[in-house]
Amino acid sequence: MPYPDADRLVFVWNSYPLMGLDQASVSIPDYIDRKTQAPAIEDATLFMNRSLNLAESGQAIQVRGLAVTPSFFSTLQRQPALGRPFNEAEAVPGADKSVILTHGLWQSRFGGDDSIVGRDIRINGEPYRVVGRRPAA
Repeated sequence: MPYPDADRLVFVWNSYPLMGLDQASVSIPDYIDRKTQAPAIEDATLFMNRSLNLAESGQAIQVRGLAVTPSFFSTLQRQPALGRPFNEAEAVPGADKSVILTHGLWQSRFGGDDSIVGRDIRINGEPYRVVGRRPAA
């Protein structure tokens, strides 16, 4: 994996063998418990794949995305190439929504324009503030 200390990264999931679920999703309370109460875990992030509708200039396209906790970038020891990572205030229910674009989407949909950072885009019909852009690789 292209991350610093990749040999220290692990995936953690729940297992419910009586229900036939060997690898089940981790709930938010489980994630918080592990992050705060398991001393062997230095940092942790929770993420979930999403299918999103991005509407710019009146034309909508479907894109794949990740919903992540603010610790996503610190866990992977990476930073956005432009802008900033998410912060804890953005994870509070009811907070304004924010997004970090992939390098490919930034180039293909926004023409590589750095001024997209700080502007709002519409995802699933709602405004999201672009706070950053990921590196190319």
